[in-house]
Parts: sequence; structure tokens; C-alpha cells
Amino acid sequence: MWFVMSRKCSDQFYYAVRIGRKPGIYRGWYGEYGAKKQITGIRNYDYSTGYLKTSSWEDADVYMRAHELFSVESDFTIKKATPFNEDMSVVHGETRVAAKETPAQPPAAPATENAFFPPSAPSVPYHRDEKLESFLHAYYPDRRFTDDQKAAIQALSGAHLLYAIPGSGKTAVLTARAGWMIYCGIPAENILIMTFGKKAAEHMADVFRERFPSFSVPFFCTIHSFCYRIIRQAEAEGLIKKYRLIVDEEDDPVPEAMDDEAVNAWIVDESPDEVPSGRTKREDKKKGNRYANPRSPIYLLEKILTRLEYCKKQSEARTFAEQAATVIGCLKNRRMTDEEIRRLSPIDMGADEPVSIWSVYEAYQKELTEHQPPEMDFDDMLIHALEVLDNPNMQAFWQRKYPYVCVDEAQDTSRLQHAIVQKLHRTGDSLFMVGDDDQSIYAFRGAMPEDMLTFDRRYEDAAVHRMGVNFRSDQQIVLSGDGLIQRNKARAKKTMEAFSKQPGEIRIIDISAARQGQFLLDQARRFCKKQEGEENPESLAILYRNNVSALLPLAYFFKNDVPFVGNKVFDVLTLLYSRTAINILAFLRFVLEPDSFQAYSSAYPVWNHYHGLFLNRKTAVENLRKQMGEENSGGPILPKLQALLRSLGEMDKARHIGEIWTILQRIQAEDKPDFAIMAMLKELEYNQNGSMKQKNVQLLVMALIQIASLYDSISSFVDAMLALRAKRKWDEHNADKQPVVTLSTMHSAKGQEYDHVIIIDAVKDLMPGDPSKPLPFWHAFWQDHEEEERRLFYVAVTRARHDLRIVVNGLNSNGQQAPSPFIHEMLRDNPNIQVENLTAYAAHDALEEQIEEAMGIPYFAVRRGKTPGIHREYEKAGVEGYSCPVYRKCTTEREAQRFLNKAVSCPVPETETAPDLPLPVEKALLRLFSVQQLKELDANRLKKIRQKTGYLFSKEAIAAKAVDYAACAPEYALIYLPVNLHKVWQPLIELLRDERLPLLDEFKYRDGSHPIRILEMGAGPGTATIGLLSFYAKIAEANPSLEIHLEYLPIEYERVFRPIFEALTAALLSTLPANLHICMKPMQISDAFAFLHTCQEDSFDLILESNMLNHNEHVESRLLDGLLHDMNRTLVYSGKVIAIEPADKETAAFLVQLAGLAKESCEFSVMEPKSESAACDVSGIRLYQEAVACGLRHPLEKDCHYFHYTVLTKKQEVSP
Repeated sequence: MWFVMSRKCSDQFYYAVRIGRKPGIYRGWYGEYGAKKQITGIRNYDYSTGYLKTSSWEDADVYMRAHELFSVESDFTIKKATPFNEDMSVVHGETRVAAKETPAQPPAAPATENAFFPPSAPSVPYHRDEKLESFLHAYYPDRRFTDDQKAAIQALSGAHLLYAIPGSGKTAVLTARAGWMIYCGIPAENILIMTFGKKAAEHMADVFRERFPSFSVPFFCTIHSFCYRIIRQAEAEGLIKKYRLIVDEEDDPVPEAMDDEAVNAWIVDESPDEVPSGRTKREDKKKGNRYANPRSPIYLLEKILTRLEYCKKQSEARTFAEQAATVIGCLKNRRMTDEEIRRLSPIDMGADEPVSIWSVYEAYQKELTEHQPPEMDFDDMLIHALEVLDNPNMQAFWQRKYPYVCVDEAQDTSRLQHAIVQKLHRTGDSLFMVGDDDQSIYAFRGAMPEDMLTFDRRYEDAAVHRMGVNFRSDQQIVLSGDGLIQRNKARAKKTMEAFSKQPGEIRIIDISAARQGQFLLDQARRFCKKQEGEENPESLAILYRNNVSALLPLAYFFKNDVPFVGNKVFDVLTLLYSRTAINILAFLRFVLEPDSFQAYSSAYPVWNHYHGLFLNRKTAVENLRKQMGEENSGGPILPKLQALLRSLGEMDKARHIGEIWTILQRIQAEDKPDFAIMAMLKELEYNQNGSMKQKNVQLLVMALIQIASLYDSISSFVDAMLALRAKRKWDEHNADKQPVVTLSTMHSAKGQEYDHVIIIDAVKDLMPGDPSKPLPFWHAFWQDHEEEERRLFYVAVTRARHDLRIVVNGLNSNGQQAPSPFIHEMLRDNPNIQVENLTAYAAHDALEEQIEEAMGIPYFAVRRGKTPGIHREYEKAGVEGYSCPVYRKCTTEREAQRFLNKAVSCPVPETETAPDLPLPVEKALLRLFSVQQLKELDANRLKKIRQKTGYLFSKEAIAAKAVDYAACAPEYALIYLPVNLHKVWQPLIELLRDERLPLLDEFKYRDGSHPIRILEMGAGPGTATIGLLSFYAKIAEANPSLEIHLEYLPIEYERVFRPIFEALTAALLSTLPANLHICMKPMQISDAFAFLHTCQEDSFDLILESNMLNHNEHVESRLLDGLLHDMNRTLVYSGKVIAIEPADKETAAFLVQLAGLAKESCEFSVMEPKSESAACDVSGIRLYQEAVACGLRHPLEKDCHYFHYTVLTKKQEVSP
């Protein structure tokens, strides 16, 4: 910048903070993110060892690295230090908070450097073994193993960890290793192979039998079924009391671990009165009712949440019970103590209030232990198994029984399960764990990558293997996946290479959310048609992060008869049983049957808060039923309710019911289901329902409206939804046809592979999520959560063999529906990724905007400040007190995006010197003296001008207010205007940079038809006028798409300045850019203060004052207070007052007094007056240099013109 501000010397030291609230390296002691705020106030803070003050970043870095970067608090708990960025800012969540002072430049670390863990031990090499070679040749004639795979197969003693990247052939290695052990004479009954899930165990056993038909089969099982055996063995020996296992349907243990009695106890409860009439619980289970067992964990938690009053009704507690079950399972799998659980903060699960985890956990465990017989859930079963293994005799028994233990998917093994495995291993026996820390995606189940990364510290005989060749995916997919995961810090050091020589293809599909369903349908149809009749058809999978994302493609496929299979489609269909979906379908049913009392009684809560109606059930249902029974007449229900309310004297409520009936009749006439739902949301004000604030509810409603748009009538949509909802346990549709499309969550897709993969809803709001929201307790830092989400996205990417498509909703948008940052990471790493912007589905865009308007949930578009971007919540937008041009409250995301795209470039000169006068203004100024250059003036004229200017600027004349401007107006303009012209630019630039400069009152006048109204008090010869207009001209030139309309009202009491003002401004106006439109209305006013008092409210956007309020003008306090009140009254909300005055101590003190009075008396928001003089470097102004050369004025000190200024802002009254 070319403004020179005198500042205090900033703190140039680095502070390396080892402990405290946020360890890291900070630049500076003070400031919002300085070191002082991080370490002061901590009890017993050790200043001798807690931090280091140094002038060198390298010394600070050495100090931090000398400190142990992690401390083991228990067997597996690792405490991490907060990382810092290259500009010395500290990472807090996703947002980088920049340091206040000059950014530091630490050396960049390699992408694969591990921030929290030392590099892993080198991989065990393969020692050629002819016996192994002949074994592999005999049993795997169709396969060639790499040396890394062979090294893993021949490792038969000690504790071994195999890092297996996606597609590296770990299943083949595991089965080959099991066969190799038996081939070497190890009995199969001594080999235990545990996997993560039942299907994986069955699949691996089948693969083993197929490869080795003559071999005995080792024990393939899940860790849960193995622990069930441990407990039953201990019960048989009387070591523990007998527990009864309770499970939900999805917790399905391997059958061989349970006898018939156990299975019956698992499904059937002893209480026959709780069995639904006419059916057994086993039949209910077969029909897919996961809640048939009243002693299931979910059912128990529903009762507990209702009893503790977190939910009003047990029927509403199902979703929250599932979340509570997940949390409790995680607590147990992480081996958290009761004291640790007590300290956990309440969790927002979407219930009526945040849920205290301890109270729910305590009540749940009490239900289990006090029941007769005592009960255990799946996680308790692991805890009891570990307790059994604490018995030395039982531990020795199982160690002798299974000296050869293999654990698959080790990254999904929780801390509790790791402890069980560790109990089974004796030094010298064989433990072989296989997994990939980069695929650890079950933190909510208690599995953390740290548990794998500390393997070599927990086993004396530990060795590490790596398999880094991907045999599944083509090159582009491998390249992008590896680049993506290398950005994680908490990981083992390894890379992924492609075996395939085919390039493969990755495409980013940029398409709006409303078009996504039709796009997926077209892709599925094209795929099925292409693969039809093929002997080995290819596979296509659609992967999603949340279940609600699958509802739209599922409904499209169901309506258009596209064959598909799905993982846990039941969980998707459960959304249709949510309170929101039930209310929507009940309302539509009442639209179809307005004379059905049953339909009415189900639907009336939908409109019950229309205009604050709030009918109680006694009036709305019971009294109405009694009246209808007495009248015994048919016909629509709502007119009868209206009559009832009139009879009760509730005239306003009766009128509202009449309005509702009118809306329903219009919906009936339209007979469009999407129109009906949007009318329900907007016109009946259902969008004011508190549940609509929840993100999942918003996504569900949007999906239902889009599905409704596929149907021609309300009845056809309702029938289709009821038919879809009736398919309770429905994981396939026409699956006997080939090929079929697979629908799966990203989590369920792990371990699978497909030729073609489409990832949908890859948006920032889901991946990695909102950093401002509270983290789940299993993630201590935002980085932990973000890295897990990146691992999940990595898993989804590496499911594809040949073709990967990622669907985003606006690649360049920056709202909550903006693309996931993982997309941009892939684009930066791989320039071969194609971006396809689809316009073929544009017909859906209008529907998308209609849906957003009907939802009634605003978008807050913020251009600048702490939280730029698009936000859905007013609190997250952080715009309290912001001015109109900084943010806008919009009804649709597209409108918000358009507002952001109109952000204005700041025309700051590249040099520090102020630009020269506009040439037309310079020529017009010289024409006042009938010359083209000052050097053309002869000696006599120069002498006369010197006399006038000397008198003009004498302190005595100014103090006596005896300056006769009429006698020297041209000379005043010549001397004063060139050096003062650009001082108005400094406050204008600060306002523009903060997005507070009036450019267009978009908050009130979105069409731009109303101009920016500017009042200048004391225009004089036009110094500030020309400076301000030339600044707006610079803005217009830098932003050609922006149309700026100014209505300029300059007032002046000195008549002699009027012709000079008109001549100079006319010269400037002739050269303005075409997109700057100015309406100039100069006025001759003898008393500017009195004129302002006569102006109406909200008359001006900007008031510019110069040299009228300084101490030389002797303004009385009474007049000053009245002037400020008039300014506040005549300004629009967020309107500005810019006051610019000379640079002297008296004026500086006066401006401080003015700012205090404006803040206290008139409630202005004040840009504090500068305590130092602001300065404008005028050395580049030619007319100033000529005046100095001719002796018409003295040169300024360092060619800088000093001044003071302040900015007052009328407070913006905003509300969410």
C-alpha cells in the first residue's frame, strides 16, 4: 500500500509451547492466537520446561522435536501434540487461524512424514525356501506370488504384523499361509483364524476348502463367536456365572458358536405375554423386525431414554437408541473406566436435550446385571472373555489349544479385542495380524489406527511385513488413492503401486442435487443394457456416506424396475418410518381422504402450528369426534372443526382452519405430490417445526420431494411409498436378473471390489463434516476426525477396478454442499482426472430452487470476515453486526452463490505512491490560470499567487477565521486539492477490504434499481468529491460486471467554490467507465447542520465530512450531539460516516471525543480514530511537484500529507 502508518515494533519472537491447552509453535506473545493466551492461567505451569522463547524458528522446531511427541498413558492411549502450518498458524478444526504477525517459513515436511509415530520397522525380507516354492507351485498353479507375499506366508513363529494395502491379495496370502502351516505338519485344530465379520469368515473357509480339498479345515470364526466359546467354557467349569446373550438382529454371531438352546435364548424371551399375538418372536425375526425381542439392547435403550425423559415417547426414541447403542459399544471397546465415562460431556443425539452418556450407560448396565438370569450384550461378551483370560489357567488352556493365531482386518480390531488377542499369544508362538491402518474406519466401534501402529511395542518378538502392490485397480485409481492417503499423518509409512498397466479412468461429475437421481438411473440403465447377455457381466456399485443418500436412487430404481442388490437396505427404508416421513404421508392421505376422521387425526399435527394455531388434542380430536358422532353426518372434516371452534368462541383459530381448508382444496385441484409437500412445508408452515433444523431431516424431505416429482398424482406417490415401506427386510430387487447394481454404504463396501464405482453426495457437509460442530468423544482432535473421513473416502475410491465417478453438487461452490476437500486434493495430485459438468439435466434445477424455498431454511452467504462462505445456520455464519454488502440471507443456495460471485475486487495500487491526478482534472485546474503547465506563469503572477497562498495558510488567519476564500478560491484549489485528493482513499480501501463499503444496498434492493446515496458536507472545490468518485471509478474498472449507481449530493456554503467544483467534476465525469452511473445534485446551503436536520430517515448510505468538525471550526457540543443524531437518523442501517480532518494533536483529541460521543449517545459502531497520523505519499503527483518547484508552496515533510480520520457505522439490526 501507498499509505504509511507508524506502528509499534511487533513481537518477532517464536514461542515453542510443549504443554498446555494447545501445544505448538506461536509467532508473538500477544494477540488472539499468541502464546500468552495458550499457557497463562494454567495451574502449576512450569515456565522453565513448558515453553521456549527464541528468535529462530529452527531453534523452536528443535525444542519441540526434542520433547517426546507422544506419551503412553495406558497400553494404547496416545496423547498428541497440536500441529502447526507453514505460516506459523495453529490448526483449529478445518479453519486455519493465521498468525497476527509476519508469517514464518518452516521447512516443508515430506508428504509421507508421520507426525505422531516414528517410521515403522523395515519389512521382513523373503528367504527363498524350495519347499515353499514347490507348495505354491502345486496348489497355486494359476497364481504367482510376490516376494513380499511369500515372506508373509513363511512367517510361522513370533508376532507378525502385515500391512496390506487395498487389492494386495491378503485373502490369498491368509489362505495360503493356513495351507502352508498344515502342509508343514501343524494340526488344523491348533490354528485359529479370526475375521471381522461372519460373511468374511465363511468366505475364507470356502476359499480354503476349494484350494485344499484334502486338508483339514482350521477354525475360521469371528472374534465374537470365539469369545462366546471362551465364556461358555468358563461357565461349564464354574469360573463365572451364566450369562444370557441379548443381541439385535444385525449382531449375528457365527452359528457354530451357539447350540440350539443358546439360539432359542437369543431369539425367544421367557415372557410369553410380550410376544405379539399370533406370531412367535422367531417369525417376527424372519420377517425382519429387529425390535421383536423386548430384551434387545435397542429396545432397552428406548425404554431408558424415555424413562430419563430424553424423549417424550418410546416410539420416537428408536433413532436415538441406535446412536446410544453405538456410543455405549464404543465406550466398552475402548476400555473406558466408569470415572472416564462420568467425565464425558452430554452428547447431542437430536433428542429433546443433550444426552448424559453416564446416566444412560449406568441405567443400561443396571438393566442387564439385575435381570434374571444376568444378561450381556455383544460388547459385554468381549469384556467377560477378557476377564476369563485373566485367569492364568484359562489363559494357558486357550494358548495351548491355539498356538497359531491369525487375525484378519486388524485395523478394525478394537482396543478391547486387541487385549484379548494379546492374552492369547505366548512369546515364541505364532501370531499373525493382517490389516491396513489406512483403512481404519470404525472409530465409533472403538477401533483406532494407533492400536496397529504400536504393535512392535506390545510384542517382544514383533516383526513387520508390507505388501504395496495393488492387483485390483488401474493406474489412475491407484495414483489418486495413494496421493489422497499420503496426506494423513497418523499412519505407517508405505506407498501403493499399481500392478495393472491399464490407465483406468476417474471422472468428477458436477451436477446439482436435484439432477442426481435421474443421472444415476440413466447410468444404471446404460450399464445393465450394455452387460445384458454377457457370460461374466461387470459390476457397478453406488456408494454413499449416509443412508439418506440412498433413498433417492433406491426409489428411482424401484419405480423403473432396475435390478439391484444392497447392503442393509433395511436401514435406508427405516427412514420412511421416521416421524417426518410419517407426517408427510399422513398429510397426503388426508388430502386424498378429507372426510376420513382416521386420516384427519393422523394428519392434524402437521398444520397445528400454522399461525400459532396449537390446538390441543381434546379440542382437535375428542370434542370433534363427539360432535361428529352426535350429528352423524359425512363430508369434509375441516369445515366441521371450523364450526366447532366458532361455537367455542375461538374465532381466530376458526379463521385459520378455513385458510388451511382453502390450501388443501388447492392442493387437491393441483394433484401433484411434489407441489403438495412443498405447500405443506411453506404455506402450512411445517418448515417451522423444530425437527426441520436437523440436517438428516432436511435431506430426507428434499429426497421425498424429488421422488414425489416422479409421480403424476398424489395417490400414485402414496401407494408407491407405502409399498416401498412394506418391504421391511429388502436387500434386493429382481436380483435374479443379471447384471445388477449394488447399493452400499462406504463402510459396508470395505472388502468388496467392483469394475465400476459411483460415489454420490461427496460434499463437504458429509465428508469430512462441519468442523464447528462438536466432535464425537472418540476423536480428541478435529485432525483425528478428518483423517478418519479421509480413510473412509480412500476405502471408497479403492473399491473401483477400472472406472470411478464421483458426483459433486457444484465443483466451485463454497457452501455446506460444496465438494468434499478430498476431491480438490485428488485434483491437485492427479491432473488426468476429468471434470464433467452435466447440463443435460437442467430441467431439474427449477425444482431444486423450489424445494429450497419451501424448506424455509435460509442460506447465509458471507463474503468476508471470520467465516466466509455459505452457511445454513445464523450462529455459524458469524454475521452479528455485519453490514449488508458483507453477507446476505438467501432462500436458495444458488442465490447465495450468486451473491458470493459478485464480491468486488479491491483496486489497491501496486506502488506505495499515490496515483497522479486524473488528467482531465489536472487540465481543468490549470485552465483556472489560463495555462497548460505552472511553469508558463510569469514572475508577477507567481508573486501574486504566493501572496494569496501565504495568507491562505497562515495560522493567524485560520485561527481568526478571517480567510476570505472569495478572494483566493482558484489558488486554494491549486494548492490544496492535489495533495488532499487521495486521502479519502485510505478509509474507503479499509471499508472495501472488510466488505463494508456501500456499493449496492443488496439487502434491501436486490434488483439494484436504487442508487448509492452519498451526502458530502462541505464540498469546497471538489477535493473529496473527485477523490471519492475516482475511487469508485477504479472499482468499476476492476469489476466490469458490476453496475454502480451513485446519487451524489454535495453541499457547500461558499458560493465562490461552485463554478470551480462544477468545472473540475465535469472534467472527471467525462472520463468515467460505462458501468459507473452518477447523478450529481450539488446544492448551495448556508447551514449544513440545519439542512441535515430536515432530511428524512434512511436518506443516505454514506455521509462524507471533511474539515468541518475539527477544533478550528469551534463546533459547540450541543450542535455536535444534534449533528450525530441527525446522521444516525438519516443513514440506512449499516450506513457510514467518514470524517477526515487535519493532522494535529487537537484534532486527534477531538476525533476521539467525537467517536466516544457517537458510540455512547447515538450507538454508532466506530472504527477507532487512528492515534497516529495517517499519511498519503504525494511524491508522484506532478502538479504538487511543479508547485514546489515554482515556489508556490513549501514541500511536505518526506512528501507525505498527514491527516486523521474515523469511520462511524450505523448498527445493522439483523436477525436470523
